[in-house]
Amino acid sequence: MFGDKIKSLLKSATDIAKQKAVEIAKGVADSSLLSTGAVYAAKALGGPVVGGLAIAAKAGYDYALKGSDYKSDDPYLTQDLKSAAIINCKGDVRAEKWRRRKVREQLIAQGKSSGDPKKKEAAERLERDMVAVERARLSSHVYDINDPKKQPPPEPPVGFLEPSPEELSKLGLTKDALSPKGSDFRAQVYKVDPEVNEVPPEYIVAYRGTVTGNDWKENAKQGIGMESDSYNRAMNIASKMRKATKKLGQSFETTGHSLGGGLASSAAVVTGARATTFNSAGLHDNTTASYGNPLDREAAKKTVNAYRIEGAEKTEILTSVQKLPLVPDAIGEPRSVRPPDEGASRLSLHGMDTMIDGIEQQKIQDQATLNPN
Repeated sequence: MFGDKIKSLLKSATDIAKQKAVEIAKGVADSSLLSTGAVYAAKALGGPVVGGLAIAAKAGYDYALKGSDYKSDDPYLTQDLKSAAIINCKGDVRAEKWRRRKVREQLIAQGKSSGDPKKKEAAERLERDMVAVERARLSSHVYDINDPKKQPPPEPPVGFLEPSPEELSKLGLTKDALSPKGSDFRAQVYKVDPEVNEVPPEYIVAYRGTVTGNDWKENAKQGIGMESDSYNRAMNIASKMRKATKKLGQSFETTGHSLGGGLASSAAVVTGARATTFNSAGLHDNTTASYGNPLDREAAKKTVNAYRIEGAEKTEILTSVQKLPLVPDAIGEPRSVRPPDEGASRLSLHGMDTMIDGIEQQKIQDQATLNPN
């Protein structure tokens, strides 16, 4: 369950130490995984070494579910224990993620049927955020797989798969369409893993955000109503996806961050697909005007969830720019997320790490409201 390195460490420990570490690890609740109380409780029960092993095992497993490695500055965790926290048992992780989602769905159902307004609000937000954080990870991953410094390219987050060239062809797409030569435009199609996440949708298209100087030019051109190559490519991909998935009896959604959020928004507006965006660029009405019968801004609120950092008009760099005259707003229903670090810089507040951490923190708080015991 805990991965080969952790199994090796457990094997070298005494039987009593092994039993304690496993029991402590199993007993750490999801919502208090990294809380001070959980850390001290583990160490009090098993001592520094056994407690540290238990924390590493449980934390590593939980972080693997989120698609990232567990890193800790805890002085009680030796380098071996930190290494042990990197989990490689993917089959277990997929099954566990499915189980956790089902548990949360039960909490949500109970909260929605509750007569307590706070629980109902928490249930609705948790349901929305469970989807949003997965889209956020895809919006982050599309940066990583197009970063030449990250080799080999990281695999998709748990719960999503990379379509084969044959599958892309059935969707009317090619690798070149997603990563065209001579262009800074980048997109990625993800196939939803039905053993982890329920379908529909069967596919998610994630658009990469601003990275290069040309990306900023595309932002500026589109922002003043000029034609943009990146936006045209994004809408063309979405149009092909709509045609193909409709023929297959399937559906798709879009997502993206910053410029990628603007691209995802335009794709949603011209196809009617659902979208989840993060600290998104604004969308000019001219951009989608030539695509038949695009959704208007009011209608887009029903299909686009536009996540942004709480107080973004003052603190987050791109959203604050949208308050200037003649600069278009991001479309969709605004969804605020409290930053995990109130003192973070404006540039940091714009990033995906802050957004993902903020949504995860919000999920933990809502789960505590729904299940205070």
